[in-house]
Amino acid sequence: MRRLQNYYPNEKVVFDFSDVVLKSTEKSCGQYWEDSLKYFNTIPYETITYGDNIISKYGSFKQNISFLVWKFANKFVKNNLSAKSIKFQERLYYYLSKFGIYYLNNGYSKFQISGAKNKFIYGTYEDIRWFDDIREKLLIEFTPKAPVLDTNIELYNKIISSNSICISLRRWDLDVQNNTGLKARKICDENYYSQAINYMKSKVDNPVFVVFSDDVEWGKNIVKKAAGNETIISESGQDNVAEKLRLMYSCKHFILANSTFCWWAQYLCKNDSKIVVSPNCWLKIKNYSHPLISNEWVLLKT
Repeated sequence: MRRLQNYYPNEKVVFDFSDVVLKSTEKSCGQYWEDSLKYFNTIPYETITYGDNIISKYGSFKQNISFLVWKFANKFVKNNLSAKSIKFQERLYYYLSKFGIYYLNNGYSKFQISGAKNKFIYGTYEDIRWFDDIREKLLIEFTPKAPVLDTNIELYNKIISSNSICISLRRWDLDVQNNTGLKARKICDENYYSQAINYMKSKVDNPVFVVFSDDVEWGKNIVKKAAGNETIISESGQDNVAEKLRLMYSCKHFILANSTFCWWAQYLCKNDSKIVVSPNCWLKIKNYSHPLISNEWVLLKT
């Protein structure tokens, strides 16, 4: 949305937070389902909770017809990450963008500037080409409004004064209930973290491993097995998204989980000499390479 907003500078930005409101009430979805943008210096925006097909209320006749085309086509490409399917999605995205409907779940695609009164944006847009040209703006906008919390000052000072290594551990079973989806995402096991930690120990003097996880005690136990006598500190696990992200991107180096949250932490880090270790795949899907994985990273086979 932020990239597209550059092409429509005089139009207001509105988020439909219906899913956020719904999932914030579900215990299985964790504590971070909220409007987290409110903690950052983002551009002004409004929120609504309409849900379902918002185009039916705010879209034009052409947009409603185009949405029906997408809805029909999506039945054949949903969760299909084959090269042929992704290419089809790119062509469909380009077509829809003409009518002010932007929907893309995989990779990057060319798009058209639309004269439609209202524009609708869906999808994940997990490809650096969507936003790398506005990175300097994002560094400013994703700076938290509030100063470091008093409870985190000691941790923050340790992070910025040492060879800190942000190590992210994601327990997918906490919020992925589908067995197929869970199997595809359970990639970063103890062997991966052991390899990653040993690599960092060979490259970084006096490393300090800083554990970030949706289950901090579980994560610390994994790190302790591989880090040995090296210094290990951790977040509390109770901070809001902005505070958590600031602590993460303030680290010097990164060991990633297959998670976009820690991806953003390394992306927002201003250390030009950072080392980033990552699994070589983020989803166990044949012939699929996640577009956020960079060749500049140290990629470990999983």
